[in-house]
Amino acid sequence: MNGYLTLDSAALTADRARDDNAAWLLAALENPPVDHVTAWMVALDRRLEAPRLRETAVLWAARTVKRRIGLDLGVHDMADVKALRENGEWEAYLEARKVVWMNEYIAESRAEGIAEGRAEGVAEGVAGQRAMLRDQAALKFDAATADQVARRLETTADAGRLADIGRWLIACGTGAELLARMDAA
Repeated sequence: MNGYLTLDSAALTADRARDDNAAWLLAALENPPVDHVTAWMVALDRRLEAPRLRETAVLWAARTVKRRIGLDLGVHDMADVKALRENGEWEAYLEARKVVWMNEYIAESRAEGIAEGRAEGVAEGVAGQRAMLRDQAALKFDAATADQVARRLETTADAGRLADIGRWLIACGTGAELLARMDAA
């Protein structure tokens, strides 16, 4: 062997963690599971004895975690890290940052899910209205008029406009009259 070690960071899993190996910890922090970030950051910090190497590795790991999964560990100033370490608060600090991030992430995910659900519901409602208007045009007039109505409604997403067309469908005496009114609007 020529003295080089290759680690596939995507293949490193928490169940095979090597807290005693700085190279493994650095590679694992490339794709960290959120629930292991704190332990691995603390283990990396403990593993490296040379202050400059420790500082470089901890800052790199914090930036990598932020870039990869969006978790800002608040590690920007090594003097703060040193103070936290000396007071025995380093691990608790990292854990608190992780918990806050997870709560924000969950809240954002919920809000996005609700918004997506509403948008999907509106889209389904509009599609249902279009189909209903097409079917009503077929019942009142004929299939050709219904097809013309459907084509004109393809780009209509406004529920108010669809309601107007429903009223026009009732008020108009012929399919041609309905289509003319739709074209004029």
